[in-house]
Amino acid sequence: MNPVKLNLRGPMALLDSDADRDFLFSHPEAWQPGIYLWTFFYNQCDRINKVGVADDSVALTHAGHVAAVLGGEYAFHSAAELEAGRLRRVYEAHGGPERFAANAADLLAELHRIRVFFAPIETDAALRARVAAAIAGHIDNLGGKALAWFDATRTGDLPAFDVDEPVSVQFYRPVLIVNMPDELSV
Repeated sequence: MNPVKLNLRGPMALLDSDADRDFLFSHPEAWQPGIYLWTFFYNQCDRINKVGVADDSVALTHAGHVAAVLGGEYAFHSAAELEAGRLRRVYEAHGGPERFAANAADLLAELHRIRVFFAPIETDAALRARVAAAIAGHIDNLGGKALAWFDATRTGDLPAFDVDEPVSVQFYRPVLIVNMPDELSV
């Protein structure tokens, strides 16, 4: 079987005010189902923080993520520590309005720092699940610094799948994404 080729688009911004990147919601292909990555840019490369599946569309899924972040449902990190290349949580999911308000500047800084990459996969929900789970598993297997940047709580429960026959997936990306493989068998 020929390998599946996925071209990652990005980096995209979650907020329209990030002039150095395209706005995710204005990108037509973002309105298709697919897989996506959240990264943080540090030391001249992107570091994967989250892997996800968007079964409706990448844009709609991200609208839900932004609403959940603003509703206090996601943890977020110290802006100063992110700038220094470290993840230190200053707010835990559902941490309460006082803690949320006290760290609102960190929240806004994190929303500006998140860089979204996505690859449309319209027709095959099982493939979307397999690809996202394989990327997360790859990062988990690497451990060390790759896992230090990866936030499994943000990834949530990726859909389970059965594999009758592995599929080779080749990834093409527009920039260096550390620990992102060129190819995976999913």
